Amino acid sequence: SAVAGGFGIYLRQLDAARQSLHELLSLAQTRYDPADPLGMAEDFHAAAPDKRLTLIAPDGTVLADTGGEVTENHADRPEFKEAAATGWGEITRASATLGCPMLYVAKRFPDGAVGRAAMPLSSVDALVWAGMPPVLLGALAALVLAFALSRSMAGRLVEPLRAVENALREALDGGHAYVIECIIDTDETVRPMVSAGKPITEFLLE
Repeated sequence: SAVAGGFGIYLRQLDAARQSLHELLSLAQTRYDPADPLGMAEDFHAAAPDKRLTLIAPDGTVLADTGGEVTENHADRPEFKEAAATGWGEITRASATLGCPMLYVAKRFPDGAVGRAAMPLSSVDALVWAGMPPVLLGALAALVLAFALSRSMAGRLVEPLRAVENALREALDGGHAYVIECIIDTDETVRPMVSAGKPITEFLLE
């Protein structure tokens, strides 16, 4: 239950992060100025310092990047190619520049350039761990309850068997009447097992 709960929290946080990047790119498109990509990158960084924006020309050349100067061509990036072809692109992968797992969302702008927003998956992981304590406490409470119930049920099932064992021990000392009474009064779980064999009186007489 804890694993399922944690996975559910992760999926919700990942979806929230994805939605946040979509909204940032839609806002960035409305303020996009092909003549001043660096100015736009600075505005984006001021508004969302924990996110990364990369403006990429149609040929893959990086026009601006809030993560610093990037000279590597991005034409082969999967999210760039998908956005250039369909309008939107998305992928989760390790950053070739930063070397850490990132969530990338890319959007094609009207002039053919692609805006790409990204955030580290460590941010999503931190939110997941922040939401885990209630899930773990619930799982622990369920485990303790299950253990207590199982012990109680096991005790109720074993008690008649222990009574029969004690009665048979008494029979060895000559307490025939006691063992017969015990067998007759024993639990429904045990009575069929007893009645399936020899009658207890026959056994004792032998």
